[in-house]
Amino acid sequence: MVESKSEVTVTVQNVELVIRTDKSPEYVKELAEFVDERIKKISQSTLFVSSLKVSFVAAIDLANELFELRQKNKEIEDTVKNKTEELVGLLEEGIK
Repeated sequence: MVESKSEVTVTVQNVELVIRTDKSPEYVKELAEFVDERIKKISQSTLFVSSLKVSFVAAIDLANELFELRQKNKEIEDTVKNKTEELVGLLEEGIK
């Protein structure tokens, strides 16, 4: 089955972008607003004049946040897996 894609127009740093996506327009607009706010925040706290450099710093900042969350998620998954194995072992012992 082919997923239908729609076009969503968003504005990031006063640049209008048309994005083809299978996500809802509201979701894509929320993402664009989030990115726009992150760029504004970094722009206000840095000496960079180039909007391209500010965008790169924002992208790296967001990638860092993503990597940290992935690591935390992996740690949680590992903890759950270990605890599950521990509980299964205890249940198996209890059944014997």
